[in-house]
Parts: sequence; structure tokens; C-alpha cells
Amino acid sequence: MKCDNLLHKFKLSPSILAADFTRIGEMVQTAENAGVDYIHIDVMDGHFVKPITMGERMVSAIRNITKLPLDIHMMVNHPENHYKSFIDAGADLLTIHIESLCDIKNLISEIKQYSVQVSVAVKPQTSLQTIENILGQLDGVLVMTVEPGYSGQPFLHQMLPKIKKLHQMLEDLGLSIEIGVDGGIDPDTAPLVYASGARMLVAGSAIYSPDFSIEDGVSSIRSSVAIE
Repeated sequence: MKCDNLLHKFKLSPSILAADFTRIGEMVQTAENAGVDYIHIDVMDGHFVKPITMGERMVSAIRNITKLPLDIHMMVNHPENHYKSFIDAGADLLTIHIESLCDIKNLISEIKQYSVQVSVAVKPQTSLQTIENILGQLDGVLVMTVEPGYSGQPFLHQMLPKIKKLHQMLEDLGLSIEIGVDGGIDPDTAPLVYASGARMLVAGSAIYSPDFSIEDGVSSIRSSVAIE
């Protein structure tokens, strides 16, 4: 996560939470062919957030049908009890929440032993001060621009100053780690988060929708960000 995509200047990671689960293999492969950079897999335990979604068996199945890096967004309490099973299933990037019930510094060190990248996610109401002392350990920070849990929520525009503040914090510290955003990303909001400093965009219903093709969804987000 530490260098920009040379072709697009930002990475696009479609969230399969918004995909048609009866055609999940087809939808992952179509997104890959459309030129996305990651596959984002939302893991929810029913405690950290209410829905229960998918686990390591889904990760393993997707690993078998794509060469893209798999970004596992662990919306779970006690991620230290589960992270190894996702690494074994084929995860390339684990995103853990600063709000989860764990020793975050120790967990990051443990994950790094397996040569897997680590990102930390922050909920909308969580201060960036909570992650200041671990920024140097990370490959990325994921700013939630909706409340985590359900796909299709509207983008919280009040998060844009938070993204800008994080970008400035990283510059001041001389860190080149990547800022990601997750929630409400579409052709209208993608340019806003890009201008604020985000370089990893997670999109769900703006890519996986019954109203347009996956290819059109990817193209619309890509083309919405004017890069000189």
C-alpha cells in the first residue's frame, strides 16, 4: 500500500458486500478484468457491528479465483483470535479497527511476522489521536466515511476535514503510508476524497449495482477523478 498505482494514481477496491452472492465468482472476476486493484472483503462478527457476514472460507474461495490482493476488513471484536485464519486463507492486507477489543500494537507486530500488510480503520466518531502512536507501524489507515456495518449508506461529508488532517499528520511525520476511505464512494464523492489525500477507495454499490455493469461502475469512478 505504500506506492501509488502508476496507471491510475489511486487504487480502487470493490467491496463484495454489495455484490450478488449467487454470482460471487463471476462478479470478482469481472471486477478484476475491469482493472480494479484489490478485492475488499468485509468480515463482521455480529458484535462489533450487527450483521454477520463472511469468514475465512469465503476468503479462501475468492483467493482461488483471482490474483488480485485481498483486503480483509475485520469488523470484529478480538481480531487477535481470528487474523491467522484469514492469513492462511490468502489475505494480503488485514484492516483492523482501532476500536476493536485488542492490544493493537502487539497485534500489528504479530501480523507483520507473516509478511502481510496491516491497515487500521477508524470510525467516523473516532479521533485521529487514537492512532497517532501506531502510525509508524502501519501500511495504511482506512477512514470510515459511513458508520460501519451496512452497504449503501450515504457519504458523510463531514469526514473530508478528517481525511485532510490525517494527510497533513502523515506529511508532518514524514510517513508515506496510504490513506483509504470506505463508505459512500461513487463518482460524486471520489474526487472529494482524492483531493483530500485519499489514495485507496473502497466502493460497493457504485460498482456492484443492478442498474449498470461492473465495468461501467469502475470506469465512472476512475474518470470522475481528474488527474493532471
